Amino acid sequence: MGRRSVPKLPRIRSGRRLLAASVLALAAMLVMPGMAAADPPFEPPIAEPPNLAPIAASFHVSPVAVPVGGQLTYQGFCGFPAVEVSVAIATEVDPLFEITHIFFPETTLTPTPFGVFKVNVTIPVTGNTPPGTPIPPGGYFALVSCIDAEGVGTVLPPTFFEITAGKARGGGRGGGGRG
Repeated sequence: MGRRSVPKLPRIRSGRRLLAASVLALAAMLVMPGMAAADPPFEPPIAEPPNLAPIAASFHVSPVAVPVGGQLTYQGFCGFPAVEVSVAIATEVDPLFEITHIFFPETTLTPTPFGVFKVNVTIPVTGNTPPGTPIPPGGYFALVSCIDAEGVGTVLPPTFFEITAGKARGGGRGGGGRG
């Protein structure tokens, strides 16, 4: 009589493969829900610092050289919907530490998305801080502060211009000339 042949390892190998696949599937089912519920990796919040314009604010003055008594025009934008703009001139960038400087009255703006402004001022013969200080010819900084609805001001980078010697043509006492 003949011997029966028994299948060799392929059947056992398939069983082992099936067993290995089952173990992997079970492990995946047990581990995956925990991975899905895990917190996302920490990312620090990126917050916009307060009182900074979301876009770069800018302004210029014209003309770049103006005599005492002449008109100086500030024109630019705040970078946010400002409701008011304050302009000044000073011999130093920080007018709080300088004798010769002038603060002009604040100007109410018609709100625009970027705080567009145009302000005309007359260069007076004397300054207002301290009162009566003569405004000599020379280099000055034009300063602008944009004010938001909460009353918080954002100071724009200053720009340089020149006050020239010349006769006053309105906007202040004196005239520098003989009548």
